[in-house]
Amino acid sequence: MGAAKKNIVVKLAGGAKILDEQDSFDIGKRNYIMTRKILWKNGILISAEDVGGTMWRSMNIEVGSGRLWIRNAGGRFEL
Repeated sequence: MGAAKKNIVVKLAGGAKILDEQDSFDIGKRNYIMTRKILWKNGILISAEDVGGTMWRSMNIEVGSGRLWIRNAGGRFEL
């Protein structure tokens, strides 16, 4: 779509095991691994991430600045 790879900022959040206590599917982990692989193959680096674990997350992004906040049971922080 015209973006220069050097200008792309990638921040990942999510992939928690919320409803899959027996690791039957581990969809979050599989999605995370595939996302990293696709980005790596395209020469795009990840600048920050908060992934995995067993805690839910909610994410807010300020599109103009690229700032991203994560909220979970532990509080709210900028990623």
